[in-house]
Amino acid sequence: MATARDAMEEGLILKEKDDRITWRVLADEMKELGFVAGPMVAVTLTQYLLQVITVMMVGHLGELSLSSTSIAISLSGVTGFSLTSTYLTSADLKSNAIRSGGKTSKCGFPV
Repeated sequence: MATARDAMEEGLILKEKDDRITWRVLADEMKELGFVAGPMVAVTLTQYLLQVITVMMVGHLGELSLSSTSIAISLSGVTGFSLTSTYLTSADLKSNAIRSGGKTSKCGFPV
């Protein structure tokens, strides 16, 4: 009888009896991956295209409007990314401190 450890160590891609990956198995795995990754790809493309469409629409107003909008979009993207990464890093350090039983020396610095 297979134990839980054996089940975890088993490969994610199903193999036939001769340990070769067939095209059918590969197609099934790609289909499952598409169901998981498809919505994430769609959201990322939509967010990117929203910025592109905004710049294209403002470009019809003139060069000054186009340049100022491009700078504003770039700065907001960089600022938003830095704030998000800062918040995530601090939350990760705080959760590590909680899991370590309050021993903040494991985190590198007290949180």
